Amino acid sequence: MSVATLANRSFVVQRATETKDAAGGYSKSWANVLKVRGRLQPLDTRLQVLHQQQETQVTHVLYVAATPDIREQDRLSGSYDGKTLYVIGVMDVDMAGQYLKIELEGRDR
Repeated sequence: MSVATLANRSFVVQRATETKDAAGGYSKSWANVLKVRGRLQPLDTRLQVLHQQQETQVTHVLYVAATPDIREQDRLSGSYDGKTLYVIGVMDVDMAGQYLKIELEGRDR
């Protein structure tokens, strides 16, 4: 079974951008950079505790077909369980460039 057949939702990946404001400072905003299909899974409590012991805050995992332009610090557009999901890790799980496992941290909006 391929990742494409398991991909049951579309997601918009956003990246932070800075623009100069009128006061001479910078304003942070989020720009849509990519639309992907994937499968989002919340981690069960046991796995969340394991990640916390390793000092990471992974709350969800997203599986997508290999997409080279997803980076740490990106986020997914929208709200999931009332949280915004930020990318904290991207792994080529099969080491063949077929699909990625993206570790996400849910933060309050």
